[in-house]
Amino acid sequence: MKLRSWNDLAEEVRGLPMAVGAALATGRPELLANSQADNWTAEESVAVLCLVRVLIETNQALQDHSVRLARRSNELHLTVKGLVRSVDGLRDLANFRDPDGI
Repeated sequence: MKLRSWNDLAEEVRGLPMAVGAALATGRPELLANSQADNWTAEESVAVLCLVRVLIETNQALQDHSVRLARRSNELHLTVKGLVRSVDGLRDLANFRDPDGI
């Protein structure tokens, strides 16, 4: 699963209780303070369970993204280290030092 942006969910969730939808859309968990699960309809309860599933899947997608990002940054780090060694060798050669130590 690939996310398109930092605030994407793994899939769209419809039918949430108003407070849950508002909190999710705005990123403001305090909007959930007055929401009572015993006031939810059966459909809203099912939607909340669906949301929990989607949040778990989204979390996994974010973890996967983080692993890919870490791998790419490590590859870049190794490339830069190699480039620095090459530049050091070029500088040594320019200063009439033997870059190969021969």
